[in-house]
Amino acid sequence: MKLVSVIIPIYNVEKYLRECINSVINQTYKNIEIILVNDGSPDNSDLICQEYVQKYDFIKYVSQKNQGVSAARNTGIKHAHGAYIYFLDSDDYIDNEFIETSVHIAETNNSDIVRVATNVTKGKSIINLDFVGAATWELFIKKEYLDKYPDLHFDTDLKMNEDLIFYHKLLSLTFNVNTNYNAKYYYRQHNSQATSQNKYTGKIIKELEILSEFYDKYKLWGKREYFVSIFITTLIGSYWRLGVSEPKDKEIFFNAIHDFIILHKLSLFKTYKFTLTNFMARKFISCKNWKQFEKYLILIKLFKYVKTKLKMGLY
Repeated sequence: MKLVSVIIPIYNVEKYLRECINSVINQTYKNIEIILVNDGSPDNSDLICQEYVQKYDFIKYVSQKNQGVSAARNTGIKHAHGAYIYFLDSDDYIDNEFIETSVHIAETNNSDIVRVATNVTKGKSIINLDFVGAATWELFIKKEYLDKYPDLHFDTDLKMNEDLIFYHKLLSLTFNVNTNYNAKYYYRQHNSQATSQNKYTGKIIKELEILSEFYDKYKLWGKREYFVSIFITTLIGSYWRLGVSEPKDKEIFFNAIHDFIILHKLSLFKTYKFTLTNFMARKFISCKNWKQFEKYLILIKLFKYVKTKLKMGLY
């Protein structure tokens, strides 16, 4: 039975932390080490972590000054000794058989990565996801694969989409990926997670530069265009979800992504399952400037509004 390292980065989550840790302790798979990384949290998270460390010898605790979630996850990797690594967000939790079923899939198929986000419970709804491609908690990773490439770490300079970059790098360097359709992940969204896109619009350029350098280094152009298309589609979706409001930010955002698509001749935006985000991406490509794209967004927002009202029985 191989050791699994579950890394939990912590910051201001005292309200949810016990439920998160308990969900790992209660796993049917018992050869687990839990690595709690407190990233300078000012609340009572430290006391909660100390409580668990004193009670369970398989829980490790690392406390560091606040450096951001990427640095906390990198710290967790350094302290991990498992054959597999799983990153669990500290305000979420997993079902009791999550690790056991994931290990079974990984061992049966000799997987580098097992996708575990096919059943995500958000509130009272279960969202079945074919390909999200954004969150670190979607992947169960063989540590040997992670150690093989020095570029497979979290970029601490990024303050947004650090999950997306890491996720994309992981999937770009292997075809040995399988899916655990039985895993259940319980995702909690709350107000403290809200992020202003305007503040980080300029970071989009940095993210695209990182991606370009990575693809150049590993000679991935022409081989993994499908994944680049998903990456870009996710960025375009964030334009809508996070609400870019200033005209200057909209122009920077639009031009950076549009120029990237043209430069690398990306064209595979129609080859995977239709979703609203994919529709936005294809419309994005057809637009010459951000103002044209805004017209499509107005129609999409109207569609979402009417759809919501119909579900509520108001029409």
